[in-house]
Amino acid sequence: MVPRKPLSRLLVCGLALLALSLGSCSTERAHPTPLRIGINAWPGYEFLYLAQEKGFFREAGVEVQLIEFNSLSDVRRSFERNQIDGFAGTMVELIQATYQSSRQPQATMVIDYSNGADVILLQPQLPAAASLKNLRIGVEVGSLGSYLLARALDAQHLQWSDVTVVPGDQLTLEAEFHRGSLDAIVTYPPTSAKLQRDAAARVAFSSDRIKGEIVDLLIFDRSVVEQHPAEVERVLRSFQRAMEFYREHPLEASGIMGRREGVSAEAFEASLSAGVELVTVADQSAYFGNHGTLPELLARAERVLRETGQIREASKPTALIAQRQHSP
Repeated sequence: MVPRKPLSRLLVCGLALLALSLGSCSTERAHPTPLRIGINAWPGYEFLYLAQEKGFFREAGVEVQLIEFNSLSDVRRSFERNQIDGFAGTMVELIQATYQSSRQPQATMVIDYSNGADVILLQPQLPAAASLKNLRIGVEVGSLGSYLLARALDAQHLQWSDVTVVPGDQLTLEAEFHRGSLDAIVTYPPTSAKLQRDAAARVAFSSDRIKGEIVDLLIFDRSVVEQHPAEVERVLRSFQRAMEFYREHPLEASGIMGRREGVSAEAFEASLSAGVELVTVADQSAYFGNHGTLPELLARAERVLRETGQIREASKPTALIAQRQHSP
């Protein structure tokens, strides 16, 4: 493929520009249009989809492309490869993306916190109070699932070596659980609701045992936050507008968001109201700012990830938080 004669400087520059415009490996894009945002199935993240379907992004003057994935870890890896500009994820994905790549993800908004929605489910023949020791447990490694499992093991005075971790995404692990090849699975809606309904799975541990520890975030790379603050703010306002629309028109909003997850409006409403606490605009200041709790939550998550060998070193928590105003 190497030409016999040297290419002209003009042609070389033209090819370089073409590669930069087409490739996903470039570190910067001059104009992030559209803003590429990664999303996977989780009730709190669906407000991005609702904002898109209701035209809130368009009306705010920002172009957004939602890119769907099967798991949180897939979303994170896509961000690390510079294939998306931002994503909806938990503090665990925020930390892992910082550790695993050269990108600089930053939290721009707290979407919700999990208060029972994230669960470890057991096969129906196992009692809910059963020890996790020696069980085969399916989990999305390198994501929130690992954190929840670590906290559950700690509650039972167990270590990672006491269980057999089977990695996979939610769709794969759900199928394995149905086949009986897993004793337990770390999961969340809509998968958790289906397994409890169809497989009579039992809850062994849930995020209500660690209330407030697991927060979901809207995350962008630092370069996007600093170079295109207006676009980021428009995305956040559109997200908040979608939340307001849900409060005013719950049935219509749940129907739209439920369709993307393949469930009825009633089922989506149930999953959102059972263990997912939405964070309002007014409540953002409780997480951000000089006295916000987000740095403390990030520090705690980093400590758990270090203790379980998932990261080797910690970053400064405040570096993971975008510097912007979070007023009502």
